[in-house]
Amino acid sequence: MAKKITRKAGLQRLRDELAMAEALEPIEDELHEAKEAYREALASGDPDTIAEAKARKQAAANHINETRTWLRRERQITKLQATVVELERILAGPILVKNGKDDAREDAQARAEYEAALAVARADLDEMSIQAVKVRAELAALTEGSN
Repeated sequence: MAKKITRKAGLQRLRDELAMAEALEPIEDELHEAKEAYREALASGDPDTIAEAKARKQAAANHINETRTWLRRERQITKLQATVVELERILAGPILVKNGKDDAREDAQARAEYEAALAVARADLDEMSIQAVKVRAELAALTEGSN
């Protein structure tokens, strides 16, 4: 069972990395083009062209960093949502501890730990969701502004 869970976690991590790479590909192309333009501007020696190319390169680098941060935050939100669901599922049933050969009793300490973990996960999820709404609105405004 543990190997299966580990394998699934590893596969999910690979899927997340692939999704991030696919999302960043056009932005990385833009950054590469900006770097090439900057190299050409340096070779030309024109200060105005150099300044313009440097600004373009810096804007592309900022864009890729912001996008990476946003994608990581979205991935963290997804993980927290799954964690909250799993903790709620665990808390919905009895949390038993073995008490002898054929006896089990409710484990109040384990239940309290799960409830505390659920409270922390919900608080983190709420905080990150609020931040994500702001970032999504800003990204939407930037996207509309660039069109």
